[in-house]
Amino acid sequence: MKKIILPLVTLILVLTIFQFWQQKKQSNENIPTSTKVDATEFELSSEVYYSCDSGKQIKADYYKNTVFTKESDEIPFPNGKAELVLSDGRRMTLPQTISESGIRYASEDESIVFWNKGENTFIIENNKETYNNCTERVWTLRNKYIEKAIRNFLLSQKEPSWKNETGSNNLCMFQNLVPGKELFPLYLWARCGEYKKENGQIKELNGTSIPIKIDYPKELSYYDLSKFSISIPTDGSLYEEDVKRIFSQEIWNRLRFESEPLNEKIKQETLKYSK
Repeated sequence: MKKIILPLVTLILVLTIFQFWQQKKQSNENIPTSTKVDATEFELSSEVYYSCDSGKQIKADYYKNTVFTKESDEIPFPNGKAELVLSDGRRMTLPQTISESGIRYASEDESIVFWNKGENTFIIENNKETYNNCTERVWTLRNKYIEKAIRNFLLSQKEPSWKNETGSNNLCMFQNLVPGKELFPLYLWARCGEYKKENGQIKELNGTSIPIKIDYPKELSYYDLSKFSISIPTDGSLYEEDVKRIFSQEIWNRLRFESEPLNEKIKQETLKYSK
């Protein structure tokens, strides 16, 4: 009798475990796909700098979730995020939320909202707009002839451009620190570097990244390089004093904001351009 009972108990135990496994599997399959998002799988989709009223600025890194999927009959749920650096020194990460218009990011308690509506970008904190009329910062002067002349002029100067190695190439890029201003004097953040191709890759040998004021006589000409003038802050202890002397307070505020990421951005643009 004992020989019969033991196999029977074993069979019942096996059947119970199998039934439990089947129920768990079916339960997992019934979970809506939109809840299966792995929040750690993000990739950078764009990096944008904004200039706002009152000299304020925002650096925004936009990320999208690379593993998000949905069923065909489901409403897509926003799954991106924005990492912000504000000119007051704060850093924050806001998840994307549902929006009737534009692209919206908000904290969990909705106390901070970062919103893109067409060409208008702003931040609302506790129902008060703290960063308003923010527009993407312009990276060019919108005039290819002036840009080319300025690049050639910068390359003709020992500062900020110099060359140490045979077979290398120099290249200068810059950003307009006063978006929309196209007439001289121009206030630029310039990066000049010496580049060389090694093992099929473009390598920066050395470089200078510095704010400059560049001027040209108000006359019709084909941008004679000898007529350009340039003002560059002195390196070292006199740097801050020179910056305040050369640039307005508004520009000085911009120079103090996240110059390191700005410098890296121009470096990457230079590397792409040099290829």
